[in-house]
Amino acid sequence: MFVNKDTNLDVTTNLWTKDFIFISIINLAAFVGFNMLSTAMPLYVASLGASDFLVGMVTTLTTLAILSVRPISGIMLDRFGRRGILIYGTAITVVIISSYAFFPILSIILLIRIFQGIAWGLTSTSVSTIVADIIPRKRFAEGMGYFALTTAFAVAFAPAIALNVLENRGFPTMVTIAAISTFIALVLSFFQRTVKIEKVGLQKIKPSDLFEKRAMLPAIMALLVNSAFGAVTTFIAIHGAAEGVDNIYIYFTVYACATLVTRPITGKLIDKKGFFMPGIISISCVAITLILIGFSHNIIMFSIAGIFAGIGFGTNFGVNQTMAVASVPPNRRGVATSTFFFGFDAGIGLGAAVAGLLAGACGYANMYFAMSVFPIAAMLIFIILGKKRIEEYSAK
Repeated sequence: MFVNKDTNLDVTTNLWTKDFIFISIINLAAFVGFNMLSTAMPLYVASLGASDFLVGMVTTLTTLAILSVRPISGIMLDRFGRRGILIYGTAITVVIISSYAFFPILSIILLIRIFQGIAWGLTSTSVSTIVADIIPRKRFAEGMGYFALTTAFAVAFAPAIALNVLENRGFPTMVTIAAISTFIALVLSFFQRTVKIEKVGLQKIKPSDLFEKRAMLPAIMALLVNSAFGAVTTFIAIHGAAEGVDNIYIYFTVYACATLVTRPITGKLIDKKGFFMPGIISISCVAITLILIGFSHNIIMFSIAGIFAGIGFGTNFGVNQTMAVASVPPNRRGVATSTFFFGFDAGIGLGAAVAGLLAGACGYANMYFAMSVFPIAAMLIFIILGKKRIEEYSAK
């Protein structure tokens, strides 16, 4: 039986509490493990003889599994409490990640990816809901910005680690490191305090309970932007290899540095100026990233793309995630978080699948050019809605 650490947390104006630091480290460790697998898996299954379409399906199947559990995970978090779901989800993820080292068979890997998606849906939704409970309202965007920095840090550095280890030590060693990182998140989860909520169970669930209306716009924006992200993460290493670039991990390092510089500034900017301008700037940088990657033939060009990617993907994640949960009541934060991540994950899966088809039909460079349509569509939506409509999502 788990020790009950649900409590009425004292949320004032102090951001850097022990609870905030703990959940940020948990998020970092969990995302490192997840993103190491996300980056290395396409190369690994390609080495097993998978086609471009199946390489894309490795990401898409996981995403579909995550999507299947997102709506119910939000309801579970709001009705059963946060902490137990965090622990169970993380524990299952550790076991599933470890199993990859024992089954170098494509069909089994695809099956494992489905189970990993289900476990990850529980873990990531619970972590993001817990942090939304902890952050003080007056510093909400700033706090979400710093928290999202741990996600961006993992997304940036985990691929570089994974590719280096995969090349020099092999897939089993890479899996071991990913499992250890996730296990660290599991251990810390036992000590994480969460906000005490009324646990009412799953009775009387209506279809409308599964999604939060206030989070639908951020979810749609995340879907469009992350379609580009799915194309980049799934195929950039393969594209780099096709262009004769062996040290493609440098792209991720540059991406990380750009994210680390811009992310803390973004949160404070949102609290003072709102979501509109950071949203426009970040989406523009995403579109530029895809075009630059399409033109890249050496590591310098890939690195320049990494700068725009850090500003674009890193900032946009913080903008959309903050919009999704800033203006909803505490008893709907779990559902709002799951709604946002539904769009986030759907974008990655859609992007990976579409990119796989395009890459097989017209090559990697043209695929990246074509995928720029997704962030351009997101920008048009943002502009059409206008600044006044966007600022309605500010924290209350």
